[in-house]
Amino acid sequence: MNWFRLILSVGAITFFILLFVFGSLAHSNGAPADILQNLDPGDPGWFWHFMCTLSEWILALCEILYLGSFTHDFKRIAFTGPNISHKLK
Repeated sequence: MNWFRLILSVGAITFFILLFVFGSLAHSNGAPADILQNLDPGDPGWFWHFMCTLSEWILALCEILYLGSFTHDFKRIAFTGPNISHKLK
């Protein structure tokens, strides 16, 4: 399980870096900031914006899988209440 978490961590770091690289490339290639919600494949910077979005979704998937990998470990945790005794004189 540790290897799986290590692979997810390296993947998350990689896609986090790629997120900023692709976002910068999209901005520098002329992706207009006012129509980023409605880009078409022919618009300047569309490919880099698409790659930035794809990296963001893969990063989110890595984080979800990483947190989900702890479910087996958390099942072994048991909480018990404290023993309280009160002595009145």
